[in-house]
Amino acid sequence: MKYLLSILLLLAWVPGAALGQNPLDSLFSGEKEDSISALYIKPIPMPEMLLKRIVERLQLDQKREHDVGRYLVEATFSQGTLVPFSASLVISAERGIGLEKIKKEKFSYEGPYTLAQQDTSMISDFLVQFAALSPLHAHKAYWEEYKAVSPLANTKETMRCYDVTADSIADEKGRAVLRFRFEWKKRQRKDFDWERHQGEITGSAYFNSRTLQLKQFKGEAHLPSFKYSTRLRYMVDYYKSSKSPVLKQITILGTKDDMVMRATVRELDE
Repeated sequence: MKYLLSILLLLAWVPGAALGQNPLDSLFSGEKEDSISALYIKPIPMPEMLLKRIVERLQLDQKREHDVGRYLVEATFSQGTLVPFSASLVISAERGIGLEKIKKEKFSYEGPYTLAQQDTSMISDFLVQFAALSPLHAHKAYWEEYKAVSPLANTKETMRCYDVTADSIADEKGRAVLRFRFEWKKRQRKDFDWERHQGEITGSAYFNSRTLQLKQFKGEAHLPSFKYSTRLRYMVDYYKSSKSPVLKQITILGTKDDMVMRATVRELDE
C-alpha cells in the first residue's frame, strides 16, 4: 500500500518542475503539421484582432445547449521498477469544448495493490481532473475556486499574460488552418500566487480558417491539483456537432523523474 500512496503523492507533488524526457515524449514532439506545411506558413500580423473574434466565437459556442454524453477515462501510473497499476472511470458530462457538469458512473482498477477507500477516491479524482482539461478553463467542474490562466478564455487577459503568434498553415488535405501559439510571459509570473490557486495553460490551438471553429489544442498545463501542482502535456481533438466543436478525445502524458502517467479521455459510442 505504501508504494501506491508514494506514486500518487509524487504525481501530485510537482511544484513547477519541468517534465523529464521519456520515449513517450514522441507523442508530443514537434508540431503535428510541420512535415506537411513547411512550404506553406504565412505569419498573421496583429493576431490580437483575429484572436478577439475567435474568443467571441468560442464564448458563443459555450453558450449553446449541449447534449449529455458518456466518456471513458483510462490511465496507467508507474514508477521505476514498481509494478504499474491502471484505473478507468466512466463519466457522463455535457459535451462541448470542455466537458461540463461531470458525474462519475463506474470506477475500475487493475493492479497488485489493495485499494483503501481513500485511494479509490484519490485516483478517481485524478481521472475527473483529466476529463476536465480544456484550453478555455481548468478543472471547472470540481475546482471553481482555483483560477488557472487559459489562453482562449479572455482576449485582454491572454494578451497580458501570453506572447501570442499566429500563422496560416495547411492541414493534411491542403486546406488552410489557423495556428495560434501561446507562450507564457515570464515577466508576468510574479503576478500570480502559485501556492494558493493559480495555474497556467500554454500551447498551440488550431482553427478552421473560414468558420474559426476550434479543431485541436496541444498544450502543457501547470494546474492546481489538491494542495499541490502538477504539470501535464496533453492534446485535445474536436469534431463538429450542431454547428459547435465537441470534445472527441484527450491524450495526456505526465512525467516526473522515474514516474510516468499516461491517460486518455475518449467519447463512448452510444
